[in-house]
Amino acid sequence: MYFGTMGYIVMDYIDGDNVGDRWKHLTSDQKGDIVNQTADAISQLQGIKLPSAGPLGGGPCRGRFFTDYRAGAFNDGAEMQAWFNHKLEICKHFSQAPKDTPPLEFTRFVLVRQDISPRNMILDDSGLSGSSTGLMREDTPRRWR
Repeated sequence: MYFGTMGYIVMDYIDGDNVGDRWKHLTSDQKGDIVNQTADAISQLQGIKLPSAGPLGGGPCRGRFFTDYRAGAFNDGAEMQAWFNHKLEICKHFSQAPKDTPPLEFTRFVLVRQDISPRNMILDDSGLSGSSTGLMREDTPRRWR
């Protein structure tokens, strides 16, 4: 239970070491491959368009970009945009954002991973990385699924 709501995390075990622990021992080519795979995974997530703003199951938004008291539920993208722009104005007032920062304009809503970090990616023995969270493509090697 989180703030009176129930959520689910679907996980699977991926054998290997986290990329953060192995990074300094990798070749430039291996590092480049991991960076490319990570960029591809981000593109895949951002390619999934969502029908509305907010959590997939509906309800208020929670997380690092929202207050401890949550935000929403938003009826549409315009409401979420207005909420963020109000917060941006507060940040500008207290010099926490440059005064010339333009207002945010939301054109679509997609899936994102908010904590992309080497410690959240796994490197298996064959040198291939798998994300510990997120979506996998249809052609993802079976050992990653």
